[in-house]
Amino acid sequence: MRKVIFKYSTGWGEHNSYRETMEFEDGTTDEEVQEAFQDWVWERIGDYVTWYDEEEA
Repeated sequence: MRKVIFKYSTGWGEHNSYRETMEFEDGTTDEEVQEAFQDWVWERIGDYVTWYDEEEA
């Protein structure tokens, strides 16, 4: 079993950070871990970020 820690911080200090240990099968590639990490990040910030086209003035 491969264990990887996903972590993000919202400021200085451990009280402003969140971490989660994720478990993957032994043969999991770094690319697969990266894809899972991207999904994990978007699950946490998706409601707080967006993008849109600037309207012409």
